[in-house]
Amino acid sequence: MTAALLVGCFSFSAYASDDDGTHVLPAVSGVSTVASYAAEDDGVAAISATEPDYLELCEDAPVEYSYQLTYYDDDEAHVGVDASFTISSGGEDHSFFASGIVDRAVLNDSITLIKGPLYGSFSANGIDYDFTAGFTKVEQGDAISIGLVLTSADYACQQLYSFGTPIMTEDVQSALAAYRAKLAGESAVEGAPVHEDTASPYAVNSLNYVFSNYGYGAFTPPKGCTVSGNGCRVNGFKEDAQDRIMVTLESYCRRFDSSKFPSGTFIDAYVDSYTIGLRRTGDACYIATMEEPALLDGSGSTTTSEQLNVIFAAAGSLLGKLPSPYNTGASLIINILKAVNKPASVSLSVLGNHSFVRVQTALGSELDFDSASIPVVFQLARPSGNTPMVFAGEGYGKITYLADLVQAAFYIPTEEASFWISMNM
Repeated sequence: MTAALLVGCFSFSAYASDDDGTHVLPAVSGVSTVASYAAEDDGVAAISATEPDYLELCEDAPVEYSYQLTYYDDDEAHVGVDASFTISSGGEDHSFFASGIVDRAVLNDSITLIKGPLYGSFSANGIDYDFTAGFTKVEQGDAISIGLVLTSADYACQQLYSFGTPIMTEDVQSALAAYRAKLAGESAVEGAPVHEDTASPYAVNSLNYVFSNYGYGAFTPPKGCTVSGNGCRVNGFKEDAQDRIMVTLESYCRRFDSSKFPSGTFIDAYVDSYTIGLRRTGDACYIATMEEPALLDGSGSTTTSEQLNVIFAAAGSLLGKLPSPYNTGASLIINILKAVNKPASVSLSVLGNHSFVRVQTALGSELDFDSASIPVVFQLARPSGNTPMVFAGEGYGKITYLADLVQAAFYIPTEEASFWISMNM
């Protein structure tokens, strides 16, 4: 496969900054062909005539693509990417547009890696899809790879495809490994103080959490999909004395391995982003806050990893107070915190009817919590008065995994895992 690039390599420093502090590079275009990562024989019976006509792209279908990069004066660690591509398959042209802000990491003097998920939506045969386009590029060249994950709105079908030029060569993998090792060393030194238990008006050391309920979020059913089964699990715990609910989220990174990608060269899989939240389903009581409310502004704005450290500063203590077997991973939580102590973005919403935290990790985080859950505590409240009330709600969590291959990066979302929970107040 060769890419016919129409525009050469550019250095963003050669262009004057726009008034808004950005450098927008000229678009780069090319052609490629599609590779499919569907299982050769998924053991599912033939689709009946009454089933939806889900899109299936042909192997080696031609692709025309174009992308444009935007650099930011005040943020050298991220790059904006707009990408469009048209795939000709089955006698039809399918056009996609995706955008996102991805990571930019200087791995060494000769390799600067640009990598991350782009997002978009798409319709075909009357069916709506959300999709991620895993964008990978070395800044010193024009070549890119795209890992396309199409997920139908009903979550009944998920397809994985790639096109472009394999970027994650042995040289790039080695440089990235050294970069990650350097980050891990810096995190162990600079991040140590934030993992110590600190006094807080919302301290949890003396509380007793009781397991209440759980739920699973699946990978899509294995109809032409490489990975199936449970994709994440959420657990709900109650602390009646202080009217608190804890939601913990577990990952399943170990479900990814080379056998799931027989036509590709598997490198590794991590958690790329996750969400943990609590929704109110009744009207009597409400969600007052999450941990350390003084540092959560409730605006839903994106913040830095410093706020993430605050939110999970007492995570080791939280897990240590859970009943067996849910406390078995408590000793591993420190490693998780070190992983997310690298540059990350945190979206927060603290509202009475729905509160959540969403974490987008950064390149190099290598985050998984297969063996140790990530916890978030929600403080409940009730209107004034002595009449007994009941809080009714739904705890939930969701994960998007990065499955990294030499050929492309796939950002694979799970279904939302949820459970019902109630508490007398």
